[in-house]
Amino acid sequence: MPRVFGILNRYIAAHVVLGTAVTLAVLVALFTIIELVDDFGDIGRGEYSLALAIEYSLLQIPGRMFELLPISALIGSILGLGILSGTSELIAMRAGGVTVNQITVAVLEAALVMVAISFLLGELVVPKTERIAYERRSVAISKDIALESRYGLWMRDGQSFINIRKVLPDARLADIYIYEFDDDYRLRVTTHARSAEFTGQAWRLRDIEQSEISDEGVVSRRIAEALWRSLLGPDQIAAVPIRPEALSVLGLVRYLRYLQGNGLNSTRYVFALWNKFVYPLSALVMVFVSAVLVLGPLRWMTLGPRLLTGVVVGIVFYIVQQTSMQMGLVYEAAPYVPILGPPLAFLGLGLWTARGRV
Repeated sequence: MPRVFGILNRYIAAHVVLGTAVTLAVLVALFTIIELVDDFGDIGRGEYSLALAIEYSLLQIPGRMFELLPISALIGSILGLGILSGTSELIAMRAGGVTVNQITVAVLEAALVMVAISFLLGELVVPKTERIAYERRSVAISKDIALESRYGLWMRDGQSFINIRKVLPDARLADIYIYEFDDDYRLRVTTHARSAEFTGQAWRLRDIEQSEISDEGVVSRRIAEALWRSLLGPDQIAAVPIRPEALSVLGLVRYLRYLQGNGLNSTRYVFALWNKFVYPLSALVMVFVSAVLVLGPLRWMTLGPRLLTGVVVGIVFYIVQQTSMQMGLVYEAAPYVPILGPPLAFLGLGLWTARGRV
């Protein structure tokens, strides 16, 4: 009998995974097309072409897969289990002595595989593709400049404030202003360098103009080249224009260390770090909810109404999750409340619906 249950588990899991994969492919394709059409307005700026817009959209796909997995898992599980129910295979399993709990366990085993894949995707693939997508798009639009805004990029390093006007590919900077203050926050040294390149442990500044300000006056000098040691590395600077959700756990930890070390607001990055672990687990909760619905309240419905119910539940979960996170960011609440709240609420709802069934 255990061997039979093992075969049934794999059979059920295959339907759940296949249903999730089909749903994820449809949703990702839909969102990709929508964002590509929305990006058409930038085609023609600089060297940004239709081919580069398509490439940018394709590089965004891993990130969309990570974000859409919980909803896809819910709808896909309902689809897979609905097919088994529509062909009376679930009824045959129940008649053969397979309990609702055993079917649910089989579904959750498939969900665990998807959670593992989702976590690896968010750690190993998404950070790289997001960075490549951003750099190529920015370089094409801004002509070899990866980051350029009206006032550049402002960052803090201890008692110094840094204004970087241009961030270039390959760990290079251009047009850098460094303002050093004393303990009383009086400006003491201003430095301007035309370019900088990271050497591994420090930045090599070139073509430097520096002024020292004291009670006696201002002393100015020109320096051809100098090393600048800073807590800011290429990873910290490159992380600024990229969504925190697209960074890896290690990248988030490093940037959080920099922000907290300089007394800067790190709430959004703390939320993103928590989300890295909780978001894949949300897919597990959604699969459990789908099993509860198909084997419970929806067991007499046809596939169409089941899928419609799954879509509605998935949209509600997404809205509740996003609203909870945004409110948590606005009010700077402890991250475990707004991030863990929605999946735990849906888990509790699923457990309440499943009560008394075996």
